[in-house]
Amino acid sequence: MNKSLFFLILALATMLLAQEQDKQTRFPVKYLSAEYVYLDGGKAKGLNPGDQLAVVRGKDRVIAKIEVVFAADFSASCKVVFSREDIKPGDVAMLIEQKPETPAEAPEPEATEEPSVASDAPAPKPAEARKSQKSARVSGSASLQYFHLNDLTGAGLDFSQPTFRISLRARDLWGKDYQFRLRTRTRYNQRARRLGSEAPRDEFRNRIYELSFSFENDEARFNYQFGRIFSRYMSGVGYIDGVQIQHNFSPVFRIGILGGTQPDWRDSNFQTKYRKYGLYFNYRKGDYQSQRFESTLAAAAQYYTSTVSREYLY
Repeated sequence: MNKSLFFLILALATMLLAQEQDKQTRFPVKYLSAEYVYLDGGKAKGLNPGDQLAVVRGKDRVIAKIEVVFAADFSASCKVVFSREDIKPGDVAMLIEQKPETPAEAPEPEATEEPSVASDAPAPKPAEARKSQKSARVSGSASLQYFHLNDLTGAGLDFSQPTFRISLRARDLWGKDYQFRLRTRTRYNQRARRLGSEAPRDEFRNRIYELSFSFENDEARFNYQFGRIFSRYMSGVGYIDGVQIQHNFSPVFRIGILGGTQPDWRDSNFQTKYRKYGLYFNYRKGDYQSQRFESTLAAAAQYYTSTVSREYLY
């Protein structure tokens, strides 16, 4: 079946369904990302993963067909099945096909010789609930480096330095939008002899660049991040040992604050002499497929004990 015939059939079906549908089955398009179309409506209005909808522009012009991938109580994310025009915020999605519920299995006949014994084990979760839950994703890298200097001058300056680096990121932990990040480096310096108080014969040099736990979901009211963090909205502040809290006013506008201490620049150890604070406003609209705009206004300050080190806007 070619696309023109498919859209003609889809348009006719949508017009017929529209005569019987009320506001509960009409879902405005809120915004779009690079992969998904987000609707204003979710499980509370009867949407579930697997349901299919027609996207209508104007009164009866069908421009696309989408399928629900994930549904929260008041919003849903959908993938595009077919489209002949770009979907835009303000278009309306109309439910045309609901995924049938998984039929319950017929109970086994009761035993005639021995009575059945009730089990204390909890009932298994429905297949639909397991399918809609996101699974955790883990990615990262590890590297090993070895450096050796062989001093041929007889000054006893032979030097060896093995280095191990690891970068780890875990996303969608426990089926939610929780994330864990770790970036660290372990280095062992081995010299032929001691060169002074700052250069012993053997020493470890360990650095933790990032060790954070966060909740990141633009549809949630609040996002947060804590640990040794690096803010994507205020990269000029650098790494801090502290917390960042963000309030999402809408899908396009958010405000956040952060505060904490700066790790020691020499060895990445925790210290409390340098303190950093920040406030930012972020605006983001569009997606990478069509047009995207993002801008951030921020204010930051750094203090050494009670003395101002720097204060700036950017």
